Amino acid sequence: MTLEEQKQKLYNFGNRIKILKKRIEEKSGNASPKLLELGNEYLAAHRFIDSRDDLEKLALLQFANRKDLPLGSYEQAAWAFKIALSFNRSKGETHLTIGKIYDEINDGKNAIMYAKLAHLV
Repeated sequence: MTLEEQKQKLYNFGNRIKILKKRIEEKSGNASPKLLELGNEYLAAHRFIDSRDDLEKLALLQFANRKDLPLGSYEQAAWAFKIALSFNRSKGETHLTIGKIYDEINDGKNAIMYAKLAHLV
C-alpha cells in the first residue's frame, strides 16, 4: 500500500469517527449502537497505525495532525464501549471487547476482570 493510499485510509477513519461523534451528540435515548461503532472505529484506526513501520507512522500522524483528524486510541475505544455498557450492562460481547482492549495494552488485571464480567452475563 502506497503512502497516499495509507493517508486516504486514515482520512476515511477520521471522517467516520467525526460523523459517529456528531451522531452520538445529536442522539436522544439509547446511543449504545453508535457508541459501539465509534469504539470499533477507534480500534480500527489505532490498529492500522500500529501496523505501520516507524517512518510510515510518523508520516501518517503528521498528515492526521495537519488535517485535524480524530484517530482515537485504545483508551478512547474502551471509553466508548464502557459508555455503551451504561445503556445495557448485559452485553457480554461488549465486556469481552473491553477485556481484549486491556489485553492488547498489557493491562492484565482489567483484561481478566472484563473477561469475567463477560462470562457472568
